[in-house]
Amino acid sequence: MHPRWLVVVVIASLALNAAVVSTYLFERFRLRRPGPPLPGMKPAVVRELRELRREFRPRMDALRGQALQAREGLMHLAMQPEPDPARVESLLLEVSRSETALNRLAFEHARRISARLPEAGRAAFSRRLRHHHLRPGRMMMHRGMRRRQPPRGEDCEEEDVNR
Repeated sequence: MHPRWLVVVVIASLALNAAVVSTYLFERFRLRRPGPPLPGMKPAVVRELRELRREFRPRMDALRGQALQAREGLMHLAMQPEPDPARVESLLLEVSRSETALNRLAFEHARRISARLPEAGRAAFSRRLRHHHLRPGRMMMHRGMRRRQPPRGEDCEEEDVNR
């Protein structure tokens, strides 16, 4: 091949790669609208529910952050040879308080949403909650809290306790 054709092929290949990557990124990260409105919802109710979500999300994020921080403290103490029992108990209570507050806030949010929905919308909302939140194994498995499996291999120093 002549050098000129080689340059043309390289440029075409780069352009094709850029198009594929940009299409993937566009599809992956584009803003997606929330699920379809529930049956019987009027635009005013949809706006009201969005406002409720805006009010709810920062409070929920703050409580999740508190629980995560307490769990990280517990993990740090677990790595110590002689952890302070009072500190362990304090952090366990903090995790418990945060989780209770999270559940209370989620319940209150669901109750407020349900109160604003028509009867058909309430039934659909209940089905969505059951499908999304009440599946077996979903308890305490929020995003970012799923355990990652450690790498397995010959150089792994930890003993496999399941054998």
